[in-house]
Amino acid sequence: EMLMQSYEGVIRLFPCWRKSDNASFENLRADGAFLVSAALEDGKISSLKIKSLRGRKCNLEYTEFERIIRKSDKAEIPFEKSGPRASFETRADEEYIFV
Repeated sequence: EMLMQSYEGVIRLFPCWRKSDNASFENLRADGAFLVSAALEDGKISSLKIKSLRGRKCNLEYTEFERIIRKSDKAEIPFEKSGPRASFETRADEEYIFV
C-alpha cells in the first residue's frame, strides 16, 4: 500500500512513499481489473503503464502527464481531468502508456 493504493475505484501512485526516495513496481493488481507498473525518480513519476484486463473505465489520482497512448496501435486516448484525478476508457487486454 505504500507504492500503490486502489480503493473506491481510484488508483493512487506512491501515496505513502517518501518522494525523495526512488522506487518502482511492476504489475501490481488494482481494483477494477488493472495491472499497474510505475517508477518514481527524483521526486516525480518517470514512467507509468496500466494494463486493462477487462476493459473498464480507469480512474487515476495523477494528472502530471500530457498524453495516454494505447500500446497496441499507438493511438492517443482521450481522457478527462478533474482536480487531481484523470479518467479514461479502456479496452480489455490493452496496455496504456502515460507520457
